Formats: sequence, C-alpha cells, structure tokens
Amino acid sequence: MFGEGCWEHTVILFTHDDVLKEQSIEEFLQAGSQDLQQLVEKSGSRYHVLNIKDRAHGTQVSELLEQVEEMVAGNRERFYSSQTYQEAETQVREMEGKIQRERGERKQREEREVRERLQKEFQDSLIKIEGVIQEHEGDIRTLSERTSELERQVKEERDAEKKRELEKELKRESDRREEMERKLERLREKTENERREMEERHKQEIEEMMENYEGEARVEAERNLMKIVLPELQRNIMISQTKMQREFSRQMEEKDRQMKEKDRAIVERDGEIEGLIDRLWEMCK
Repeated sequence: MFGEGCWEHTVILFTHDDVLKEQSIEEFLQAGSQDLQQLVEKSGSRYHVLNIKDRAHGTQVSELLEQVEEMVAGNRERFYSSQTYQEAETQVREMEGKIQRERGERKQREEREVRERLQKEFQDSLIKIEGVIQEHEGDIRTLSERTSELERQVKEERDAEKKRELEKELKRESDRREEMERKLERLREKTENERREMEERHKQEIEEMMENYEGEARVEAERNLMKIVLPELQRNIMISQTKMQREFSRQMEEKDRQMKEKDRAIVERDGEIEGLIDRLWEMCK
C-alpha cells in the first residue's frame, strides 16, 4: 500500500515496556519471530520503547522526539510520498475533472441566472433613474423656456417697478434651473456608480460560484477516492496489528512458561534441600 520507500520514514514504537519485566528490548527482539525482526530491519533498526502506564515518561517521549528528528534530518526533511499516493492524487484529479464536467451544465445555467438577475436589477434601477432624469430634463427645458421669456420681458419692460419684479422672478427661475441641473448631474453620477457596483458584484458572485464549484468537486473527488483507498489501508493496518499482537502474545506466553518452569525448578530444588536437611538431621540423632 505505502511502498518500500515508507521504511525510510518509519520508527517502530513499543508501548508496553512494563510487561517486559527483566527482559531487555534487544532480548525481546532476538527472541521474536522472523516477521518482527524483518520489520525492525526494514525500518533501519529505528525503534523506541515507551511505558504508557508510567505518567512520568517525559524523558522517554523526549528521546522519541529526538529519534524522529534525527530520522527527518537523515531524509533531508523530505516528506514521504509513494507511487501509490501519486496514483491516488492522479485519481483525485481525474475524479475532480469528471465531476466538474458533469456539473458544467448546471454551473453555466446558474451563472446565466446570476447574470440575468443582476442585469434585471440594474435595468430596473436604470429605468427608474432614467424616468427621474427625463422628468428633471423636462423641468429644466420648461425653466429654460421660462427664463428666456423672462429675459425677453425684462429687456422690453420700460416700467422700473415691473422690471425689478421680472428680474427677481428671473433670478428665482434661474436658481431653480441651476438646482435642477445639479440634481440631474448627481443622478447621472449615481447611475454610473450603480453600474460599476453592479458589475463588481456580478464579478464577485461569479468568482465565488466558481470557487464553490471547484471546492465541492475537490471534496467529492477525495471522498470517492477514500472509499477506494481507506478500506485497503484499514485492512493492511489490521493485518499488521494482528501480526504484532500475535507475536507479542506468543512471546509473553513463552516468557510465562519459562518463569513457571523456573518456579517449578526452584520448588523442586527447595524440596530436595529440605529432604537432605531432614536426612542429615536424622543421621545426627
């Protein structure tokens, strides 16, 4: 599954130092099966023993971290990758491309709907503003005609009092026209600003939609790949764990058997000594 290259990045961790009792890890490995010895050999004899029941195992952990750092330095700080994972990455890209193609039609439809919605919003806003602009332009034309007529009357009027009244009215109408022209200019600026904002919002929504599609495609591709890779990975891990547990149990049983034989030999020897003492005691009588 991982390829032979993974052994350069492997440290074997034994987590039950407390059950070894007086036996060293080296003795444990020498007495172990050929599979266990090959496993240690493949990993470059990088192994570490940790007593997980000992709460004060900080030194053991520090030593483990130092060993890992040495291994990483020895590998020139290169991350592990195997042909399997390169192939997996290729499968991810292929699945991603397939999903993107399958979703292409829906993406185009939604993109078109976004464009049409934003365009409609802009057109509705534009029509409303254009209506106000046309109304203002009509008012300005009316005011222009009115001021032209007042200017003509001012020129023709000979009565000083009426002339002053006409001039005041002309000033008011001219001010109104200038104010209407300023409002019209502001409306045109508002229309242009809304157009730019609409274009920017449209661009952002399209970009977000594209990112969402690409992200969803990537996630789905990886999910589909894990359905293929994960069962195989779990199976290999279970096989390795089973082998290690079986070997560990075998060695513990062998150790228990040896201890029982030693105990039995000691009992027999003690019995012989007691018998010898009894005989000597009888002889002394």
